[in-house]
Formats: sequence, C-alpha cells, structure tokens
Amino acid sequence: MPKQEGQSDNCHMTDEISLFETQIKHGLLTLGWIHTHPEFDVFLSSVDLHNQMGYQLQLPEAIAIVYSPIAAKPGFYSLRVKDS
Repeated sequence: MPKQEGQSDNCHMTDEISLFETQIKHGLLTLGWIHTHPEFDVFLSSVDLHNQMGYQLQLPEAIAIVYSPIAAKPGFYSLRVKDS
C-alpha cells in the first residue's frame, strides 16, 4: 500500500517513486484505482472522471472501483467514447 495523505474529500500518494520501483521489481502493472464514498452512493464525481481519463489514456482497459458502505454493492467504471 503506497503512503498517502488526505482529508475528508481528497487523497494523494506521498511517495510515488517507491510505488513505481515496487511495480518494476515485481513486474506489476496498474490496472486502475479504487476509492470510497463513505457517505454517498457509488458514482464517479467530476474529479473522479478526470482521474479515470488519465488512467485510460495510459491504459484503455483501466477501471475505477468505487465502494460505499451505504450502497448495496460497489461500482465498476470504465469510460468509453460515444459512437457518432
């Protein structure tokens, strides 16, 4: 688990270099990210959508998982381009 700092509405890694070094050492790939909405239902906020786009620009198959203890089940998300 990477070292993190955050408040009630945000979180960020404090040492991304060690995460990348661990991934390289063990041949791991980031497939997406997970976060919680402790007091809300599962959805992607505008900030979440921005983050997810960043992941999918690097890996189109990337997913976002949102967990909320008040929801019946977690949400799994991936962005897609709407066909014209």
